[in-house]
Amino acid sequence: MARERTLLVVSSDPDGPVVRHRYKAYEAALAAAGIQLQLGPWPKRARVRKATLTRAESADAVIVSSRLLNLRDVR
Repeated sequence: MARERTLLVVSSDPDGPVVRHRYKAYEAALAAAGIQLQLGPWPKRARVRKATLTRAESADAVIVSSRLLNLRDVR
């Protein structure tokens, strides 16, 4: 059996309509394909963002929704 993969969606509002309509609507289909959908907030403070970026490193794929990353976050 194949390992379950993780798709992390990071958004400033993980409970907002953009996430509900663009990502959560496909949660069941993703699960059927062996992909676990995880949602996470995009913190405003750089020190708090580090935890989100660390979580992103362990995901198989990451979508940053409605955010423009600065150079420090990209590194």
